[in-house]
Amino acid sequence: MHGFTVNYRKDHRRGPTPLLDRGYFLSGLPRLIALCQLLGHKPTIDGYDSKYGKSARWVSCARCGIRPNPQGRLDATQWAIGQRYTGPFLTEVPQPPEKARQLEDAKPVPLPPTEPGPWPTNPTSSIGAQLIIGPSFGGAGIELKVGSPASEQCLAAHVRIHPLGALYVHTENHGQFIQKYLNNSTDWESRVIGLSVDQGTLRWKVWARRDSSSIHDPWWMNGSINIDPRHYLLGPNRGHCTPLTEKTPGTVYLPDGTRHDITLTLERWTHGRTRGRKTTRWMADWTSRAGIPVRFDRSVHGASIEIGEEAAKSGQWAQQACAAIAAQCVQDRVRYGYEASAAA
Repeated sequence: MHGFTVNYRKDHRRGPTPLLDRGYFLSGLPRLIALCQLLGHKPTIDGYDSKYGKSARWVSCARCGIRPNPQGRLDATQWAIGQRYTGPFLTEVPQPPEKARQLEDAKPVPLPPTEPGPWPTNPTSSIGAQLIIGPSFGGAGIELKVGSPASEQCLAAHVRIHPLGALYVHTENHGQFIQKYLNNSTDWESRVIGLSVDQGTLRWKVWARRDSSSIHDPWWMNGSINIDPRHYLLGPNRGHCTPLTEKTPGTVYLPDGTRHDITLTLERWTHGRTRGRKTTRWMADWTSRAGIPVRFDRSVHGASIEIGEEAAKSGQWAQQACAAIAAQCVQDRVRYGYEASAAA
């Protein structure tokens, strides 16, 4: 068994940084398969069919989901998914071919055997968690996920209460018998059950597909309703953007002596409900064709940055925007340990 932790706190780029944001992982944990250890595995045909003409079949246990080693390469025309496997098993795990020392000595690597091998004697898997103390995502919610047969995380769940914190947990193969009985479908999509409240909206998911939806889904499966009384008394809360200038050239000067040409546009954003007070913000939308490097593997090519009302009305908004962009880029470089001279 092996455990380790990862500090995610340094990855928070904007907004308040939580007091703690750390991941915890344990690998090599023994699988709990008491029923299969008592009664033996239940070999069943698993696999997939493709509309492009390529299909695959292998063997796995219908109860715990463990596959023999090797899992086998069976003929898709002879075996159907879900059928009980009654064929032979290899008695020993085949040894891989010796690694060639030089390219001219390389030999073709043989394909894995078609028959499944023996069952693993001590199967293991991993679990993980992420704990956040402090502000993370807005609102509050709870969710449970049952992964699909192709999902990396067999089971996952989270609970979050802003601004107190959040807890995320997941398993890799632990609980695979639950996944096989509840979500062994052929659509290869995880299913979720969850409830959340954020910005006056109540959202729910009841055994809904995690990554897609359909107009044919029933209303109770995936929906939302506004529970903020102001929505019904004062109208919906909307934002309206009004561009005030054409594209304006600008230059961002960084402390390392580099200069970066950008293009800016002044925008006025008005937020508020249909009836009631409105708030106004002044934003400078900017783009850079070449990009401004902030990491060794990443450059920023554009964003929006807020400026003051006085600068927007006095005509000095472009200068203030360039200074604010330079300050943001320097902050990002410090966070990621980027130095332009070292990169060059």
